Amino acid sequence: MKQKLLTLLVALIGLAGTAWADSYNLYLCGTQVTSDNASDLSVIDGVTGMASYDATSNTLTLENATLSCATTYAIQSTIDGVTIAVVGANTVTNTKTYGIYMSGTGLTITGTGSLSVLSPRAAIRFKGTLAISGGVQLTAESTSVGNYACPIYAVGSSESSVVVSGAGTVVRLRGRDWPMHNVSSLTLNDGLQITAPEGAYLADDNYIRVGNTMVEDEWVVIMNPNLEQTVEGEQVKNISRYDVDGNGSLSIADVTLLVNALVGRVNYPATSLTLSKSSLSLMKYASIRLTTTILPADADLTALSWTTSNHLVATVDGTGIITGHNIGVCTITARTLDGSNLSATCQVVVADPSSNTGEYVNLGLPSGTLWATKNVGATNPEDYGNYFAWGETTGYDDGKTTFNWSNYIYCNGSQTTLTKYCSNSSYGYNGFTDTLTELELSDDAAYVNWGPNWRMPSQEQFEELFNSSYTTATWTTLNGVYGRLITSIVAGYEGNSIFLPAAGYRNNFGATSGKDTNGDYWTRTFMTGRSYIGYFQYFDSTTNSSSGRTREVGQSVRPVRNQ
Repeated sequence: MKQKLLTLLVALIGLAGTAWADSYNLYLCGTQVTSDNASDLSVIDGVTGMASYDATSNTLTLENATLSCATTYAIQSTIDGVTIAVVGANTVTNTKTYGIYMSGTGLTITGTGSLSVLSPRAAIRFKGTLAISGGVQLTAESTSVGNYACPIYAVGSSESSVVVSGAGTVVRLRGRDWPMHNVSSLTLNDGLQITAPEGAYLADDNYIRVGNTMVEDEWVVIMNPNLEQTVEGEQVKNISRYDVDGNGSLSIADVTLLVNALVGRVNYPATSLTLSKSSLSLMKYASIRLTTTILPADADLTALSWTTSNHLVATVDGTGIITGHNIGVCTITARTLDGSNLSATCQVVVADPSSNTGEYVNLGLPSGTLWATKNVGATNPEDYGNYFAWGETTGYDDGKTTFNWSNYIYCNGSQTTLTKYCSNSSYGYNGFTDTLTELELSDDAAYVNWGPNWRMPSQEQFEELFNSSYTTATWTTLNGVYGRLITSIVAGYEGNSIFLPAAGYRNNFGATSGKDTNGDYWTRTFMTGRSYIGYFQYFDSTTNSSSGRTREVGQSVRPVRNQ
């Protein structure tokens, strides 16, 4: 008994001495900040570089930090008066919804560094006053349409304001819909102006306009166009490499004199930024470095901002090294941080070495098209494989259990709210249209899942495949699976064949319809007049034809490639 009491006493003493961590109403990449991790937030998954939080001043400090996640919020807080202080080059990327989401009143972004925020919905959501100051270079961009998809979104238009201060402060905003929403007042101090687009202003309806036209899908830049420096007792404006004294006249002697006499800093802005590659393919877990070419060679540029559009596919560090993580397509962007507002992009395709071994058959077709021996997601010719909605690169086998407009990637909930691949405004969100006529590579399930040599077929390629001048299409079974055996009758290729299983399609409930009775294979094209319909190849035991089906339905994909 005495021994048990002694053990209990020791345990109680130990419990009394336990230090419990304080929890703060601040979350980074879905993880709560506490007194245990506040001094080094890089321990949080998705956070790299130097990041810390001071609870006494409500200050989150980012120093050459990168936040990259696919959570609801990259940075989220209910605390009033939060300050984000930035040093060096910093990026916040969220591929799911919001970038910075503040429910507390008041947010300040300040510092001598740069901060780039990229997200599908609001890049920066705030309540009360958003203060941007201290010479910070802030870039905020939202990539989707609707659903609060604007770089700066204020809660409560009657009392929301944005105040930008500091002669060296630069703000760049871009949204597919509009750059600001619900902002009732915009105050620009220290000579700051909206310099692009020319003539832009915050109208009484709380939207940025040029004349009566709302600014949409265009960069809005706030900066001081008339920075002054002292040169031999005189004030000189617009110090730049190309117009040192601002009068349009320039000589080598004048430039030399002014540069040597300048008190302060002469700005030699970059005029051109290019990457070593505009597109590249990468295997999972492999890495490659992008290099940059900046002109002029003596541009006054000390740092670049590197971001990825999807950190789950590939990440990029501050030196341009890209690392592949999962099958997919993303865009790597490099941006200048000297106020020149230059950017360059590289499209990255990440493939899985184990799946990038698709075999093909040469049927001797006139176009030279080579057809894969199995569907995307299949392990052998008779496997049904994965089911994809038109334009989506992940499907049923990747966790998409239902196929409907509410979860289709390129709409806002219905077939009349399309946000991509829409040539008829009757079916576009808020009348949206674009000029696309077939799937881009980043939306091609064959290209993304099998690598750059593969594509989804066109209508013409399916028509050629089923052309009786070149092939026979026999309804049969392969290892007990019904489908069509396509056999070449072209001289020199007789007997070469592929098998297309009758995999059916997956509907709104995720159930398979038509399995073993019909095949439904997407093409990479859609109906331009009725943009919500994609073309597909249909066959059953008696017929085969080109047809159309609403894009949200899950169907098979059989890849093709060229010789």
